[in-house]
Amino acid sequence: MQQFLRYTAWEMEKPKPFGLFHVLMLLVGISVCIGIAYRLRHVTKKQYVYGIFGISLVLLILELYKQLFHFYLLDAQQYDWWIFPFQLCSLPMYLCALLPIMKKSRWLIPLETFLMDFNLLGGLMALLVPDGLMHPYITLTLHAFIWHLLLLFVGFFIGFSRHGDTSF
Repeated sequence: MQQFLRYTAWEMEKPKPFGLFHVLMLLVGISVCIGIAYRLRHVTKKQYVYGIFGISLVLLILELYKQLFHFYLLDAQQYDWWIFPFQLCSLPMYLCALLPIMKKSRWLIPLETFLMDFNLLGGLMALLVPDGLMHPYITLTLHAFIWHLLLLFVGFFIGFSRHGDTSF
């Protein structure tokens, strides 16, 4: 595992907020999120639920990579509790995984509404103020941007699919 992590520890100069890299990630990433979410708005309920669940699995894999990267390469095999996955942006990793078991629950619409609103606002704000997303490693920087773009995608996907409460 350490060898794989060292192999993927590509160093770079930490990108600047609102520099070329950041602006391109915003323009391309947000456009792709909106486009794909809009195209998938008419999927079946089963495809929708398992799509959201699949995103939670992708988020879990991304989080495991980040945790291992920090533990083995950055923190000298001492666990840094600051990165424990219980920040606000980690909530969708847990909550998206609940959708398949909440089929007929009265909490389904509030959960979807929360995920839609929280992911849209949280993902967009993190992308617009990217201080915590920029790292001196390519993989950690990509991890942070992909993570928050996935949050944005989930918010758009729920909204375009008319799940949750989409009323004003």
